[in-house]
Amino acid sequence: MKQETANKTTLLLLVLFISAIFLSMIRHFLMAILLAGIFSAMFSPLYKRLCRKLGGRKSLASLVTLVIVVFLDHNLLALNIFIPNRIGYLIIFRIHI
Repeated sequence: MKQETANKTTLLLLVLFISAIFLSMIRHFLMAILLAGIFSAMFSPLYKRLCRKLGGRKSLASLVTLVIVVFLDHNLLALNIFIPNRIGYLIIFRIHI
């Protein structure tokens, strides 16, 4: 019984050690992996709907979904860049008047 407990403890320590090394290797990519999972879950219904509408053509549905995601991303980025700058300009303009 003692040998079996030692084997389980050794295995557990080995798994924890390998997991720690793996996490230290990918720690810079964890946010990207998390966001990829979130965005794939968010756009999965759109992909499935497009796949049904396009007659089961998965490649075309993937392409259309990708174009929509990139279009939305660029528009949101543009809003993030231009709107705060204009609001800041308006606030500064009102303060000086």
